[in-house]
Amino acid sequence: MDMGVPQGSIIGPLLSNVILHILDGYIEKEIEKHKGKAVGKKHLLTNPNYHKLTMRISRLKNKIIDSPPPKQKNTHRIKKAVSM
Repeated sequence: MDMGVPQGSIIGPLLSNVILHILDGYIEKEIEKHKGKAVGKKHLLTNPNYHKLTMRISRLKNKIIDSPPPKQKNTHRIKKAVSM
């Protein structure tokens, strides 16, 4: 194949610098465009299912921490809450 720039030629690094400069400019514009939109809204950037599950885990942890120590007869309630 006679496509592309030959390996070891002087033009290779120059062309890659040109392309990387264009890419850097594009990325900087995208960062500026989206800057400040995610402040206080981190959960909007995550997968909704992941957010739902992490919130559920957090609520269950708080439920366990706030509940009195389980008696033998109440263990089925905890198992049921965790398995939902």
